[in-house]
Amino acid sequence: MFFPTLEQIATRVVISTQAEASVADTVTLMLAHDLRDIIVEPTEIRDYGIFTVSNLIDGGRGKGQENLTLGQIGYDPLPCARRHENVLQVFPKLRRGQEYLGVVDDNGELWGIVSYTDIVASIDPQVLIERQSVGEIFHKIIIKSATPNQPLIDVLAQLDTIDDAVIILEEGRIAGILTTKDAIRLFDRGIDLDRPVSSEMSSPVETIGKEVTIKEALDFIRNRRYKRIVVEDEGKLLGVITQRELVSIAYNRWVDLLRSHAKQLQEIVGMLEEKSAELEVLATTDNLTGIANRTKLQHALTQEISRIRRYATESLCVVLIDVDRFKRINDLYGHLEGDRVLKQLARLLEENTRETDLAGRWGGEEFMLLLPLTPLEHATRFSERLRKTIAETAFKVQDPITVSLGVAQYQPDESLEHLFQRADEALYRAKEGGRNRVEAADGD
Repeated sequence: MFFPTLEQIATRVVISTQAEASVADTVTLMLAHDLRDIIVEPTEIRDYGIFTVSNLIDGGRGKGQENLTLGQIGYDPLPCARRHENVLQVFPKLRRGQEYLGVVDDNGELWGIVSYTDIVASIDPQVLIERQSVGEIFHKIIIKSATPNQPLIDVLAQLDTIDDAVIILEEGRIAGILTTKDAIRLFDRGIDLDRPVSSEMSSPVETIGKEVTIKEALDFIRNRRYKRIVVEDEGKLLGVITQRELVSIAYNRWVDLLRSHAKQLQEIVGMLEEKSAELEVLATTDNLTGIANRTKLQHALTQEISRIRRYATESLCVVLIDVDRFKRINDLYGHLEGDRVLKQLARLLEENTRETDLAGRWGGEEFMLLLPLTPLEHATRFSERLRKTIAETAFKVQDPITVSLGVAQYQPDESLEHLFQRADEALYRAKEGGRNRVEAADGD
């Protein structure tokens, strides 16, 4: 099996800028070279860096940021590897949210750059999964979507990584897409970010069907130089897969093949298994708060319900939590401060729950708790204590932070959708009742 070295696949022509360059000049340079991010040359106190679309969005949420320098607005460190290392050795260095590796020579000087696209192009087609369809892997995928009338600033806030995209849905149909590349264009043109996303989204959207194989999906991305593919089923959105996720699937396939040669390749197999476990953690962890994401919550809830149905003796409650007037926090203090509030709240949830409980981010400013072995009465009392603790906690904004909570106990043979609906209805009553309160769902 052939694992090319970095010097065999690296791009030698590297566009770079300096930390003293202004944001406006940097955006112009990125657009001129069709880049979503750009290398920042070393300074006396920092090694090579990379200025990404995420940095641009975070810094551009305030007014008058275009004249600040990259050093003032902030940029990320650039991970680097030696030019003689192969793609298998360096894959663990491409961690979440990182698109590029710097390739350095023996003196530590930047020799070239390697991206996920380069890795995709280097994969041996025989290693890829040629039979499994992309539709079979969508139990892991969380879709970022918006409606045509939502303001651009709210849609841009969903773009966490370089290969992110938000799908615009109108009556359940795919109407357009907004990508990180679009974000650069918007900031360069000085577009009013309060405008609806429909005015700037790309449309129509090129899609593939769910029956397409993973190998065909990789070929699709490689040939069109896309960062992601949109998968549809009879005109309706099934999900979005990034090239990062497809590469991870291919590497897991490599693990399977290498296991057959364990004696000769034991060290490499161990490294790949460690990376596979890391990817599994990343796939179930919320990018902002570091706690469980919606995927992990749904998986854990399914397991708990299976256990309850098997033994028919245990209780399970879910608590849906929503930050009161969170939009006001973002409007007054900015999205960065809003993010800090969500992170602090996530820590509070973890600190105030048992080891058997699971706290996770359900989406936006909504969180969920899974409380196994807990009847509704006990879960409601616990939620009231949690509500009071949060209300009495000093957050890093001047406004007090409160939450509303909806509690629901799983009923025999109830579907997940119905359980979520009852918890959501209880949360709605808490909001309508004045916020900063707990409401329990009935057993209907």
